[in-house]
Amino acid sequence: MVLVLLLLGAQPWSRVGNDYLLFLPMIMLPEGFLNGAVLTMLTLLRPAWVRSFDDRDYIDGK
Repeated sequence: MVLVLLLLGAQPWSRVGNDYLLFLPMIMLPEGFLNGAVLTMLTLLRPAWVRSFDDRDYIDGK
């Protein structure tokens, strides 16, 4: 998204750097932690839900 903003000239680099990239590390850590925690919980409580995920059904051809 940052590249789109910069390439289209919608926002100058100084604004993107100060308003978005400054907060990116704070957003990335909780996002990764929450995704990992939810997947771990699903693996422990509902393993059939995780086991039934198949890349061919959800990712291939999209």
